[in-house]
Amino acid sequence: MSTNSEVVGCPAIDWLIESSKTLDNGELVDENSRLKWIPYSEFTNIETIKHPSEEIIYSAQHKSIVKDVMLLLLGTHDECTEEFIHEFARTHSIPTHKYKDASTTNRFRRYPRWLDKRNKLIKGFTKNGGNYYMVAERRFHCCYALYGFCSECGLLRCSPVWCICGHKELSDKWTSDNKKLDEFIRKSQRQTKSANEAYLEWLSSDYIRIGSIVPSNRRLWELPTNADVKCLPLEITAETDDSYYHKVKA
Repeated sequence: MSTNSEVVGCPAIDWLIESSKTLDNGELVDENSRLKWIPYSEFTNIETIKHPSEEIIYSAQHKSIVKDVMLLLLGTHDECTEEFIHEFARTHSIPTHKYKDASTTNRFRRYPRWLDKRNKLIKGFTKNGGNYYMVAERRFHCCYALYGFCSECGLLRCSPVWCICGHKELSDKWTSDNKKLDEFIRKSQRQTKSANEAYLEWLSSDYIRIGSIVPSNRRLWELPTNADVKCLPLEITAETDDSYYHKVKA
């Protein structure tokens, strides 16, 4: 149990934090991957995030964990029951190590790596007044915006097309503001028959960071997989002829 007077009082969350510290074989999990109780008094500049999802999310700053964080409202002490927290842990696949196995890898080869990268953004939990919150790096909120929850099993997805349960469901949470380009991207997604096949994805410019040393370098930032990328200009408008898309190699 936590000894921090600001955040104690929810045995179910304490259980979740403890379960993140060790693997099933008893081996200790890396310190940076463990969930923690975080005093609410350490957060500053707390504001509501305008978000298209149903989740109530706040942005804030923290002096040591990471500068920009998000606080996801879980509910009051009476609402954060053992059943509720266990279901929350399931839908968010935490602790992460319990959701990575051989069957997962065979069905969705990229999933274990994506899940590990994504869930490292989750830092722990906090409490303010009578409400409990999950604390994560600010960029974790893009998972709700880009992927959403699977309508079949309820899991927070790591892909705009496939869920780890095998359900295929194209996300409607994005748009390039170009109907033809949207359809071109979605066509590549509809054509996939398994999560291991490649497909196109729309990425907002907010998710690409410009290199601080070499400005021409670009890196995916808001996604589970940080990676260097090239940005190639496409000379298209809403009136671009359909033949243009046939020439583009996915």
